[in-house]
Amino acid sequence: MNKIDRLRSTIKNIATKELFGVFATSVNDVPYTTLIAFVLQDDLKKLFFATPRDTKKFKDLRINEKVSFHVQNSNNSPEDISRAVGITITGKASECSKNKSEEAIISYLLKHPQMKEFIYSLNIAFISVEIEKYNVVEKFQNVTVLKVI
Repeated sequence: MNKIDRLRSTIKNIATKELFGVFATSVNDVPYTTLIAFVLQDDLKKLFFATPRDTKKFKDLRINEKVSFHVQNSNNSPEDISRAVGITITGKASECSKNKSEEAIISYLLKHPQMKEFIYSLNIAFISVEIEKYNVVEKFQNVTVLKVI
């Protein structure tokens, strides 16, 4: 397996196992982070999540589509310094219509079945992040970049 394939495999494995990550927006140079339940597209080109339209994160991404997302597999143990992997994703977020994204919604609900009632609620936006780049940090300081676009 070459380096790119190994990196893609690492990203997929962590994104499949981890249910939540930290989503970040920025408006007027003021960053804002929040925890979200997510699913990553198999081809690693898009990330999806649902959020109420009246949240700060939704309002922020409507002003500035540039966002980032962080997921990691830390166990909060001393061994994490050599074992944990952190993945920061950067890209552009937008609301997608539920009828055009039914396949992504199905994938999201397979990972998060407890979110079914939430995702089909009236004021919920289904968000797609078109991924531009992954920064993968392994062994505490080894950084590898994978560009998607």
